[in-house]
Amino acid sequence: MRAQSNKIGITWLRNRWPIVLIVTVFALIIFGFPPALPIGIFGDGTRLEIFTDKSEYILGERVNATFYIVNSLPVPVRLEPYNIVEISTFINGIPHGVTRVGRITWGAGAKITIPPDSRHKIEDVNFKVGEAGDLTINLNIYVRDELTGSTTHTVNIKPISESIVYNESDMAEIIRLSLTIALVDKRIPDYRLIKDKENIVLSTENIVRDLVPEMFGVNLIILEPEEIQLKADREGDFLYLRFTKLEFQNDRNAIVHLDNVWMKSKTSPYIGGGLAIAYSKESGIWNFTVLYSWIS
Repeated sequence: MRAQSNKIGITWLRNRWPIVLIVTVFALIIFGFPPALPIGIFGDGTRLEIFTDKSEYILGERVNATFYIVNSLPVPVRLEPYNIVEISTFINGIPHGVTRVGRITWGAGAKITIPPDSRHKIEDVNFKVGEAGDLTINLNIYVRDELTGSTTHTVNIKPISESIVYNESDMAEIIRLSLTIALVDKRIPDYRLIKDKENIVLSTENIVRDLVPEMFGVNLIILEPEEIQLKADREGDFLYLRFTKLEFQNDRNAIVHLDNVWMKSKTSPYIGGGLAIAYSKESGIWNFTVLYSWIS
């Protein structure tokens, strides 16, 4: 009797398989398949990952990072559209550079499906770092303005050498090159706002006055910080240059930060911009790379 009942059931399914198939498809559509993660990428077996091409870099190298959503489950998962990806970097815990923000569209249907035990690439990003120390890359993903997933990845940015060996002629050349990039090549931010471009005020901060060279077509007025403040109090606000960093890693490499900032009244904040420049010496000649610029 049981064998006959099973045979009848199989015959019934065989005769009605199109109806069964249609009902099954509609059920999957209604209930969702592959299953959607109820809490974004924090669902069980899924995560965000950041991969870099190396774990350590020498100062001045590019950091290449790739961002993934990973599905380690034995079944596929369906992800709702993630609207915003936010990438930020920190050097030794201090924000470094600008936060990159972009919108993601998954394509048709605005959803993606990640197969079992696989990962989906979000984006490739290159970072140009101007500071030594621990570089932390932070990735946030937002859905409808709510933080849905987050992860970090840290790599080490090593100075070219721990020793600091330099002579005055090298220091003078680095100062000359930096001022040439800023004023002759006009690459310093807010250069167009300098009112008197033939008489540029330069602060003595972090440099030796006697090592500042003469500049063709530019008369450098070298003043102490206190003298710059007095000049602004007398004559009004003006932009001036200052070296906030002039650091030799060894006799062949140096890092420079040169700012172009407003000297205002004592109660006003400084605003302006600046350049970060990396120098390397080859065959007795100093070569440079502008790492980044900023405007505050």
